Amino acid sequence: TAKIPIKVTPDERIRQARLGRLSDVSAAGGDRDFLGSQEPGIEWLFPGWDHNPRSPAIRIVIKHAPNQRVVLIHQDKMVSPLYLDQVDTTPTVAVSRWQGVPLSEGPNLFRARIEEQDGTLVNVLTRMVHYANVPSRVVFVPEESVLVADGIQRPVIAVRVLDWYRRPVRMGVTGTYSVNAPYRSAWVEDETKQRQLAGADRFLPKFSVGGDDGIAYIELSPTTETGMAIVTITLQDGQRERTETLRVWLEPQLRDWVVVGFAQGDVGYHKLEGNMQSLAS
Repeated sequence: TAKIPIKVTPDERIRQARLGRLSDVSAAGGDRDFLGSQEPGIEWLFPGWDHNPRSPAIRIVIKHAPNQRVVLIHQDKMVSPLYLDQVDTTPTVAVSRWQGVPLSEGPNLFRARIEEQDGTLVNVLTRMVHYANVPSRVVFVPEESVLVADGIQRPVIAVRVLDWYRRPVRMGVTGTYSVNAPYRSAWVEDETKQRQLAGADRFLPKFSVGGDDGIAYIELSPTTETGMAIVTITLQDGQRERTETLRVWLEPQLRDWVVVGFAQGDVGYHKLEGNMQSLAS
């Protein structure tokens, strides 16, 4: 029996991505106990080096000793003390938190000067925080795509949206796209069903980045037409529009085949006779 299963269906692929998505509060570190069981020391607790902010304002958390203070510097300018939300302490550890510190588009260099109360410098911590709000290009992600044309499942084309610095854009960034005939966007079907949007096919379908990895899923309507699907993606790059074209090949899904009957006397009957299994009743 020939068997080439698809590992994950399109609906399951997107469902798993959504289940793994952090809430806005969690992604911003709003539900974490930073003090907890911290050991004494100096450390930049939040954000991490790979943090992808969802808004142009950020929480910053730094661990230090209770008898020390932190001077926070952003792009060579001292951050206003008004952004210092609170300082939590235990007998051996202190955690300073800043809330709503503004970010610029692109890379943001922060430095934290750890000082004694008399101003003596103890240590300097640095952290680069990249705010990627403006899309510049897209990259096809084959390992997250499901390129089947079986007439049942929706083909899914996964793309990673990047900014000018080739960093994944923030969650929620959107774009539009079109696809060549005979393929159709599933967005039109969904909009028609959910909103009863008359003439939805006259509008360009939309996609949205669904997580902090910059990936967006473009779904097509189920089709039995194998061949090249050409997707033209339009990104709003500031005041300009940029278009990119992706070409992906949709293939039929090979399924298990089942023998439903085999007449005695046919060639191969006796070979199959001793290798057949009855279906459970």
